[in-house]
Amino acid sequence: MNLLSLEQAQKSYGEKVLLKQANFYLNEGEKVGIIGINGTGKTTLLRILAGTEVPDEGSRTVANHVVLRFLEQNPQMPTDMSVLEYVLQGEKEEDRWILEPDAKTLLMTFELNDFNQPCGQLSGGQKKRAALAKTLLRPADILILDEPTNHLDIKYQLQIMDIVKSLNLTVIAAIHDLNIASMYCDRLIALKNGKIVGEGSPKKLLTENFIKDIYEVETKVEMLNNGSINIRYLPNHWQENLLMDYNKN
Repeated sequence: MNLLSLEQAQKSYGEKVLLKQANFYLNEGEKVGIIGINGTGKTTLLRILAGTEVPDEGSRTVANHVVLRFLEQNPQMPTDMSVLEYVLQGEKEEDRWILEPDAKTLLMTFELNDFNQPCGQLSGGQKKRAALAKTLLRPADILILDEPTNHLDIKYQLQIMDIVKSLNLTVIAAIHDLNIASMYCDRLIALKNGKIVGEGSPKKLLTENFIKDIYEVETKVEMLNNGSINIRYLPNHWQENLLMDYNKN
């Protein structure tokens, strides 16, 4: 079932076109990753999908009764508010006592055990985890995440993606790390200069030539025994050494 779609969506800021004639669909239960270099339109695409921005051209369609939750890349937090108060912020007073146990459980899941700690004392990674707890507090059909693993140590990157993967939700996320994208996503959408230039499963889309075209880096893509892929990045000095060894032979 198609829950969310865009047709010929375009968005500009001044003379700069950030999204060009984007066509997109999201089926129920999918975990979709948005990839591409910084500044290529990923956040703009997610904001339009979430409904926080309106395209200049084209249309957005959401299925009836579908509830979306959106986690911004850099969520704003009142510095003097406790982390628990932040997660409950915006809830009706009569609902807060019902939601508080769930809020505490989510915070403990993300190892934020000091509920009274002011948000201003949180690290970048802790803020991201608190923001995700707030996003997950209420039920949703679609979870839209902008760089959910940003500012996180590897442990918490994997923890958050494991939790998101386990949820019975449809998810679309901008993901910076291609290996994480390949591990956790059913389908990838690649953006370049504001335009969708590729779509498919990680195994199909993430070839060495395609990664070089998008990111301008050399890689070695390896097939693992479990059917997934592993991407190794090759620094320039490695490439030079490989070429020297080849010429010697």
